[in-house]
Amino acid sequence: MNYPLFPRSKVFLGIQAALALMIVTTPTTALGDDVTDENVNGHTYSTALTVNNPSTVFIFAEDAKYFDLNYNSVIIGDINGSENTVTLSNGTGLHVIGELWDELNDSADSRAEGNIVTLTGGSYADVAGGLGTGKASAGTKGNGNTVNISNNAYIIGDVLGGFAVGSGNAVENRVNITGGSSLEGGKIFGGYSVEGQANGNTVFINTNTDNPSSIEDIYGGYAATAANNNHVTIRTGSFSQYEINIAGGEIAEDGGAGDATENSVTIEGGTFSITGTGDPYYDINIMGGAAWNQGNATGNAVNISGGDFSVSDADNSEVLILGGGVFHGNGNATGNTVNLSGSVDLSGSSVKIYGGAIVQGDGNATGNTITVDGSVSLTSAQIHGGYIEGGTGDAFTGNALVFKSGWTGAVGSAQNFAKIVFENGGGLTVGTVTLGDGASATTEIETTGNATLGATLSGTGFEKTGQGTLTLTGTNSHGSTTIRE
Repeated sequence: MNYPLFPRSKVFLGIQAALALMIVTTPTTALGDDVTDENVNGHTYSTALTVNNPSTVFIFAEDAKYFDLNYNSVIIGDINGSENTVTLSNGTGLHVIGELWDELNDSADSRAEGNIVTLTGGSYADVAGGLGTGKASAGTKGNGNTVNISNNAYIIGDVLGGFAVGSGNAVENRVNITGGSSLEGGKIFGGYSVEGQANGNTVFINTNTDNPSSIEDIYGGYAATAANNNHVTIRTGSFSQYEINIAGGEIAEDGGAGDATENSVTIEGGTFSITGTGDPYYDINIMGGAAWNQGNATGNAVNISGGDFSVSDADNSEVLILGGGVFHGNGNATGNTVNLSGSVDLSGSSVKIYGGAIVQGDGNATGNTITVDGSVSLTSAQIHGGYIEGGTGDAFTGNALVFKSGWTGAVGSAQNFAKIVFENGGGLTVGTVTLGDGASATTEIETTGNATLGATLSGTGFEKTGQGTLTLTGTNSHGSTTIRE
């Protein structure tokens, strides 16, 4: 396993730099030689204007038609006014915000909420549905912000449903990217809070493979202190970058202590490939939920039923799939799931799958479940119910590996499972299975039909339960060929 397991998560300063030109309160610069009024907000002009110094100028959506806009222009629905709608078609290089709540009107109750940004065709820079500064939140329960991008729109920058720059929370924001749209060099966040929480945010992507996106990071929710109930769904699309990180919800590496709870990533299709070679950190990382520094990862899920994940074993690259994990701090990774189904190909020694993991900290990775169904290929893949690196704790108790619908196939290795289930027969034909916890506990192997275990068995042993027989055909310390009723 490469160290760290999922490297280089952080608060992305690039986003703040790209959006910094948006965080002003009063435009002060002239707009052109023929314009003398320094404050354009609220004014109506009969002729088109050119923005000479747009880095300190907001253009309200209703005034946008009066301006000759360029790559530095900022379109904003309103300042300190919720529930705005900004709709643009075939724009060129615009920064777009549904609403900005500025620091001069700052309070704990401030919020940029209920805004909708819709971009159809064209090219754009950074996009945010709602942006709150200071204490202001971006989105609230039942009234989040939404960004809709469709019809082959092209984004050169980052997309955020809701962005709380200060201590506010990002709550129930949504990003929907459809219709062949693509991004270059940017990141996608359903909700992002620099100092607060991200809860109930979603990202939905359903594009196509004709317009590939160069995206490094896709997060349902990303925050400093809590990430709960955030979700990423990818139906189809093409994604290529040096490293690809996808997480339902994550606590920032340089944030505070906090929990990641009930977040999920669902991938139904698409192509995912890395463009770098030779570096051990050029990986495809998929996490349901992750907590950094100190906290718990509980009840998170990764669901993969399709997709093409392209890495090369020879280049030290990996596909890392994790239900829930805790990194560089103490905490527990419990009750997380990884569900694999359909005909997805996750074969190769570069594929590593973890129900729960603790990296560089003490805690328990227990009660996690990995389920395999359909015609999933796991040849040579490494599968862990629980995993602990650089710390101490329990990585065995309650972890389960479930093969459904008579699944039959090969794995590279499987370990740290208190229970292995073969539903309706099936079995493992090739691989190495480590039974028990390495001390005194054994693994329960449950069958609901006749199953075959042709893997090489080692460890502290197992107990057979359930109906039907279990036939051991591989090399093991429990008899060369044994049938257990």
